[in-house]
Amino acid sequence: KRIFQQAYDLSRLYHDTWNEGENIRSLAEVAYTLGEYPLAEQMIYEGILLSEKIGDRVGIANGLGFLGTVLFRLGKYDDCQMINSRCIELLHDLGNTHGVTWQLLISAELHRVHGRAEQAN
Repeated sequence: KRIFQQAYDLSRLYHDTWNEGENIRSLAEVAYTLGEYPLAEQMIYEGILLSEKIGDRVGIANGLGFLGTVLFRLGKYDDCQMINSRCIELLHDLGNTHGVTWQLLISAELHRVHGRAEQAN
C-alpha cells in the first residue's frame, strides 16, 4: 500500500494524469482486498474521472469494470448494472471481446441475484 501511495503522490506532484489514474486504481485494489469497499469505490470514481480528463478509454473501461465489482460487493445492484452496461458498451467499442464476456458474466450474476434468471441467458 505504501509503495502505491508513494507512486500516486509522485504522479500528482509531476502532473502525470495517466499514472495518477493507474496508481489510484492500484490503491483501490488494495482497499478492495482489505475489505474497505466504500474507500475502493471512492478511489475508483476518482480514477475514472482522471481517465476521462485525458480521454483514456481503456482506463475508463478498466475503472468501470472494477467499479462494477465493488458495487456488486456493496449490494448496490442497480448501480452495478448501470455501470456494467456502460462498461460493456465501451469494451465493445474498444474491441475487447474478453472484457465484454467477463462483464456479461457479471450481468448474468446480477440477474440471478435479483431472481431474474431468465434474463441471464
